[in-house]
Amino acid sequence: MIDIKKKKFKPIVHFFLISIIIIFFSINLFTGERNFFKRDFLDLEIRLASEKLTDLENKNLYLSHKIKLLNSENVDSDLISEYARKFLGLYNKNEILILLEQFEPENGLN
Repeated sequence: MIDIKKKKFKPIVHFFLISIIIIFFSINLFTGERNFFKRDFLDLEIRLASEKLTDLENKNLYLSHKIKLLNSENVDSDLISEYARKFLGLYNKNEILILLEQFEPENGLN
């Protein structure tokens, strides 16, 4: 008699456990941290981060090019005079100083 109850009880337990597992994964599919609906948002976030990385790499290339021009081995006198006028305010009495917005090219080079 005990064997009959165990045999009837075993399929019910299996059904219950499988149902709980299916419900758990179904809920996480739509409400979890990496759910079905957030995939597009995460793809957009990855694309924006990649674009920002590209912009930062271009700016890094541009700045390293400027640093190379300031290197003691090959000093660019135009760049030195530009910095002296812009940051130190050094200019001649007979010079006219026109300040413009600095243009930084997108590819990172002059």
